[in-house]
Amino acid sequence: MNMITYTPGNISNNIAAPSHITSLQTSGILVAQRIRTTTGNVKDHEASAKLCAEAGAEVGAADVTKHLLSGPEFKALKAMTSAVRNGMVQFCFRWSDDWWYVPMTRYAAYCAWEAEMIKLFNERKEAFKAAYTSMRSDAAFRLGDMFKAEEYPDPEEVCQNFSIRALRADVPSGDFRVQIAQDLADDLRKHYVNQTADVVSGMIAAQRTQLIGVMESLAHTCGTDVKENKKGETVVVRRKLHESTLNKALEMIDTFRSFNPAGDQQLEDIRTSLEMALSGVTIDKLRESDSVRSHVEQEVTSILDKFRM
Repeated sequence: MNMITYTPGNISNNIAAPSHITSLQTSGILVAQRIRTTTGNVKDHEASAKLCAEAGAEVGAADVTKHLLSGPEFKALKAMTSAVRNGMVQFCFRWSDDWWYVPMTRYAAYCAWEAEMIKLFNERKEAFKAAYTSMRSDAAFRLGDMFKAEEYPDPEEVCQNFSIRALRADVPSGDFRVQIAQDLADDLRKHYVNQTADVVSGMIAAQRTQLIGVMESLAHTCGTDVKENKKGETVVVRRKLHESTLNKALEMIDTFRSFNPAGDQQLEDIRTSLEMALSGVTIDKLRESDSVRSHVEQEVTSILDKFRM
């Protein structure tokens, strides 16, 4: 796996870090996945000028964009960008535009998922490379007179447009090493505290959103629907249970027990209530027992109502 380790530079004049930064530093790590892809689109200046001339329009009034690449292999490779983004949301919390914070309780699972994503990306890249010559041949027919052979370099050069890198960084500390003026230190301390507070607030909001989402899904799947069968009879039908929903709820209970950066009491109250509601509950019990399903539905709904979610 292509792994890069990066430690941000720090500066200070004995600036004290916020009290909760220690928890962030010891409870998780910053991660990122940098994916490089291409749209495979280029502007055709000749076709654009011809289009404008035929329409009696000024030059530049409209552009013609050519889709040089197509096919399932190319689409699958491009789709990796959204697949990685969705996974980051599942395992991590947003830290900045480029970096994500993953709690240590999720780090092993994150690393396994990350390795799988990199493996899948490279497999799709090889599949794209193998199909590239055929794509280039098809483009000659697909683009007609707009086809230009010089826009299709050799496979090795094209594949340089696709890459993925896994990054790591420590959570920045308050151990600054460059001497700066006291007024700048005061300003930096204020900025540092505010920035960290924003990050933590964002994490708490994300944790609550995750808990709300999984509880709503759990309560829904444990419920029933009243339908009419083929005989015209009214019947009560149990909704389909998803084991992944229960596992996700149990994982959040475990993760948020040790990862609550600001010690948010409401988050802990929700977590504790959900833990009690799911005590001893397994997917088999939910599938086999109507009473267990009803109990879980009522308890989880009660939690949502209690916290007005």
